[in-house]
Amino acid sequence: RQASESLPEGDVRRDGIDIELATALLALGRFGEAESVLERFPDDAADAVALRRAMLAWNGRRWEEMARYLDRVTEDVLSREDRGWYAFLRGYRYELQGEAGEAESWYQRAEEESVSPAQRAEFVIARNRVLLAAGDVDEAGIERLQAEADEHRGTEEGFRLARKYILALESLGRRDEALEALSAERDALPAEVAGELRDRFLLLAGVVHGSADEAGRSAYESLLRHGEPRRVQRAALYELGRDLKEDEEWERLRSLLTELIEAEEAHPLVDELLTFRSRLFFEQRDFEAATDDAQTVLSQYPGSRLKKDALRLLAHAAWEERKFRTAADYVTRLRDETPEGERRAELGVLVADCYFRAEDYRNAADAYGNVLREEPRRISAGLLVFQRVEAELRGDRPNRAREHLDDAVFETPEDLDYLWQAEWNLLKLMQRRGRMDDAYTRVTELLEDREDYPLPHALRVRFTWLQAQLSLEAGRPEDTLALVEMVFSEMAREEAETALSEDLKQSVRTYARLMQAQALLETGEAEEAVTILQELRENDRGSEPAVYSYLVEARYHAAAGRSGEARQLLVALAETYPESPYAPIALYEAAVIADRNDSGEGHHERAIGRLERLVETYPDHELAFYARLKQAHILREMNRFGTARQIYESLDNRYPDHADWFRVKISLADTLLAQGEGGDESYFERALVTLERLYDLPHLTPDMKAEAGFKYGFAYQKTGDNEQAEEVYWLVIAAILENEERAAAIGSKGRYWVARSVLHLGRLLEDSGRQDEARRAYALISIHGLPGESLVRSRLTPLTAR
Repeated sequence: RQASESLPEGDVRRDGIDIELATALLALGRFGEAESVLERFPDDAADAVALRRAMLAWNGRRWEEMARYLDRVTEDVLSREDRGWYAFLRGYRYELQGEAGEAESWYQRAEEESVSPAQRAEFVIARNRVLLAAGDVDEAGIERLQAEADEHRGTEEGFRLARKYILALESLGRRDEALEALSAERDALPAEVAGELRDRFLLLAGVVHGSADEAGRSAYESLLRHGEPRRVQRAALYELGRDLKEDEEWERLRSLLTELIEAEEAHPLVDELLTFRSRLFFEQRDFEAATDDAQTVLSQYPGSRLKKDALRLLAHAAWEERKFRTAADYVTRLRDETPEGERRAELGVLVADCYFRAEDYRNAADAYGNVLREEPRRISAGLLVFQRVEAELRGDRPNRAREHLDDAVFETPEDLDYLWQAEWNLLKLMQRRGRMDDAYTRVTELLEDREDYPLPHALRVRFTWLQAQLSLEAGRPEDTLALVEMVFSEMAREEAETALSEDLKQSVRTYARLMQAQALLETGEAEEAVTILQELRENDRGSEPAVYSYLVEARYHAAAGRSGEARQLLVALAETYPESPYAPIALYEAAVIADRNDSGEGHHERAIGRLERLVETYPDHELAFYARLKQAHILREMNRFGTARQIYESLDNRYPDHADWFRVKISLADTLLAQGEGGDESYFERALVTLERLYDLPHLTPDMKAEAGFKYGFAYQKTGDNEQAEEVYWLVIAAILENEERAAAIGSKGRYWVARSVLHLGRLLEDSGRQDEARRAYALISIHGLPGESLVRSRLTPLTAR
C-alpha cells in the first residue's frame, strides 16, 4: 500500500503494485478493500484484474458476474500464481451447472497448478467452502438431500450428499441445524470406513465452524495430528495459522507445531511444519528462532519444495536485523533457484539493494549492472542506471559512474528523469571533491543541444545555474557573469511560465544575483558587487543568499584591511539571523578578525568573548570545538598558560575522536613546555609523557609524527637530558626519511619539523665536540631537500674550518 501511494497517478509501475495489493487483501479476506483497489482499473483491464474481479464475485456469491469476468480471462497470459485460481473458478462454474465430473477435473487441475503448499491448501479449503445457491434449495430440497444422505451414509456418495445437505443448511442461515447434522454424520461413521471419510468430515467441521471457533480449531488440530492424506493435513495447518489475534492462540499453535516436529515418529509434513513455525516466529519478530527453523529446512531437507520459502524467510529476517550482506547472500541463492525471467531480475535488484544498504557499493554497482544486462521489461532501465551510478559515486568511483551514464541508452521520459538526476549527483560529487574544471566541462557538454536526450526547460535552468556556480568555483568569474545572464534569459523565456514554479524562480534568481556579486568582486568591480549584496539584503530579506551576502561582503572588507566594516557585518548577521547556519560562522570569523587585525587594549578579550558567545549559543555546532581551541590559543598569546591548559585538557576529554584531536594534544604539550619555563620542571615531565604517547600512536600522518617527534626531543632538551634528546631526534629522522612511504607522503609542515630535528641534533653534536657527526647530520638537509639549507651552510663553514 505504501509503495502504491508513493507513486503518482499514471505511473506504469502502480498497476502491478495495485494488483499485488488486491491479491494480498483477497487472501486476508478483506474483500471490500480489495474491491476498492480494483475499482482504480478500467472495466476492460488486464486479465489479472479480470481474474481478481471474478474471485471477488465468487466470494460475494455473484455467479453471473463471476462468469462474465472469467470469460474475459485468457489462461495463457496469466502468471503461474494465477493459473490455479483460474482453474478453481472454472471448476466451480461447472459445479453450478451441475457438471460434477468437469468440476472435479478443474479442481484437481487447480491443485496441480498451485505454486506452493500454501496455495494448494487454499484450494482444498475453498472446495469445502463451496455453497449451493440459496435459491436452488427449498424445504423440499433440504428434506430430499437429508433422505439421500441417510440412505448412503458411510460411503463416498453419502459423504458428498451429506456435505451438500450440511452446506445447504448453512447457506440458508440454519447454522445450528448444520452443525448438529455435521456432528451426527461424523459420529455415525462405521469404524471400517472411518479413516479418510472421518478426516473429510473433520475438514468440513473446521470449515463450517471456522478456525476462530474452538470446535473448528479442535477439528483442524486433530487432522494435523492424525489426518490423511497430506493435502488435508496441509489444509488444516494453514487454516490454524490464519488470522491469529491473541497471544494464547499463537502459543497454542506453536506448542502443537513443536510437539509434532519433535515427535519420535517423523511427521509427513515436518519440513512444512518447520517452515510454518519459522514464519510464525518471524511475525513475532523472534528472528533468531525464525532463522534456526529455516536453516534446519535447508540443511536437513535439501530436496524440500519449501527451499525457496526458507531462503525468503532467512533473507527477510536478515534484512529486519539490518544484516544486509547476509540478506544479499540468501537472495542470491534464491535467485539461483529461479528460472530466467522477470522474477529473477527483480531478485537481482533486491541483491543489489542489499549490498547498497550494507554500504558495499562496489558489489551493489556490479549487481545493478548484472540486472541491466538481463534487459527486464518490468524494471525501469533509467532507475537501474541511476542506482548503479549512485552506488559508484558512494563507492568513490566517479569515473565509472560517468562511463555508465555515457553508455546508457534510454527510451522513456521516466528513464530520462533518472538520467538527469544521476548527472546532477555526479556533478555535485565532482564539486565536493574540488574537481571544478571537470564538472564545469561536463555540465557545459550536457547543456549543448542533444537531439537524443533533450533537456527539459526547468532542468536547463537548474543546470545553467550549476554551471555558473562551477565556473565561479573553478576561478572563471568572467564566465560566471555571462552564465548568470544566461540564467536570467532562460527564466524570461515563455517556457518558464509553465516549467518553473514561482518558488523555484525566486530561489534561482537570488542565488544567481549572489554569484553575480561574487564574480564582480573577483573581477575588481567591487562597487557594483557591494550594491548587489546590499540589494539582496533589502529586497530578499531572510533568504539564504541574502544572509550569506553578509559573509561575502565581510570577507571582502577583511581582505582589504577594513576590519571594522567586516566585523560590523558579521555581528549584524549573528544578531539578525541567530537561527541561520551562518550565524556561528559569523561569530567565529568576527573573533578571528578581532584577534588578528584589531589593536589596542582589550582586543584579545573581545575575541575571546565572541568565541564564548558562539560556544554558549551553539554548543553542538562543529565550530564549538574550534572556538574553544582558538580561545586557548589566544590565552597562550596572553601568557595565560594555566587557563589555556585547562581548555586543552577539557577538549582532550570531550572530543577524543575528533579529526583535530592531534592539534589539541600537541598544543597541550606546547603549553606544558611553556609553563615549565617558569621554573616548575614537573611541567616538562608532563609534556614528555604527553609527547611520548602521542609520538607512538600508529595512526599519525607523517606530518603529525614529525612534529610530535621534534617536540618530544625538544622536551628532553628542556630537562637537560641531551643524550636522550639526540636519540629521539635520530629516531624521528630515520622514521621519516628512511621510510619510503612516509617520505613520499610528508608535506611541507612535516618537512619543516624534520628539518628542525636535524638542526637541533646538529647543534647538540657540535656542542658535545662531535664535529664529523654534526657535519653528517647537517648534510641530510641538502640530501633530502629540506628547508633551512642557508642556515646549514652558515653552520658548516666554521665546522669545516675546524
